[in-house]
Amino acid sequence: MQTLMVPPTGGRGGGGSNPGAVAGTKVKVCADTDHARMAQEVTAMFQELRSLVERHAELHADRGRLEAQIEADAEYRARLEMDVAGVRSELDQECARSADLKAEAGHQAREIDRLSIELEQARRTWLQKIIKKNMAITFVVKI
Repeated sequence: MQTLMVPPTGGRGGGGSNPGAVAGTKVKVCADTDHARMAQEVTAMFQELRSLVERHAELHADRGRLEAQIEADAEYRARLEMDVAGVRSELDQECARSADLKAEAGHQAREIDRLSIELEQARRTWLQKIIKKNMAITFVVKI
């Protein structure tokens, strides 16, 4: 509480800050309500500031965690890209090998066909020779 002097206004009840007070007398003014209101406002501001600081700390902690997660994900992605490149390389090699085997199989099929024809010709020739010999023997035997 504060003690204030009432300013002179020319008489009793003459319209000062306290109309019932006599000019020149000491009056106790209750400034506690203003102080209490201001203290509450300051307290509210500090609480809001504290919550903002806590939120900032949480976000900063989240940021660090997220940056670490991004870095880990980038490393994982790089490993996957290397794995994919390796698999693609293996796939290309296997495709080339498959094409080589297909070409070789075609060559082998042509070779088998050629040899089958030669074998058939050799059998005919052999059979023809045997038949001629048998006919000659039969002919010789009959004479």
